[in-house]
Amino acid sequence: MSHLLELRDRLMRGGGAVLVLFIAAAPFANTLYEYLAMPLMAALPEGNSMISTEPHGPFFVPFKFAFAFATAVAMPYLLYQLWAFVAPGLYEHEKRLTIPLLISSSILFLSRHFVRLLRCLSVDLCVLHQHGACGCVGDDRHQCLLKFCTQAVFCFWVSL
Repeated sequence: MSHLLELRDRLMRGGGAVLVLFIAAAPFANTLYEYLAMPLMAALPEGNSMISTEPHGPFFVPFKFAFAFATAVAMPYLLYQLWAFVAPGLYEHEKRLTIPLLISSSILFLSRHFVRLLRCLSVDLCVLHQHGACGCVGDDRHQCLLKFCTQAVFCFWVSL
């Protein structure tokens, strides 16, 4: 029974960390989303812009991205919480790898996602838009961009 209480405590701490970071990122949701949309906006022909096909799209899409951003930033802490739950069941020689593994995995996790967003995603969006693979004629939707970016980052993460 004590391990279930420990699991609940670790889940609450992780959820609280994501919530705190989301509250901190929420005022900057539009700025974060504009930063995400910059490569696509640069690839659009002159005079075209992003559109929304749902009434709540322009409001919720930046907040969805802010939540994803908060989760990505909190990932080192979430991984630590996972490790703190698993560590008591490990042998001493297995525990010695903790600090180097946690630090290196956190740095690599965050750096590869930022590299993906800064370099690869802008190239992907330009190529897809130039070849008409976006499925949009002239305008692109907010929801399509967020969905494409999250899928691309996930696929990039899985491929590593």
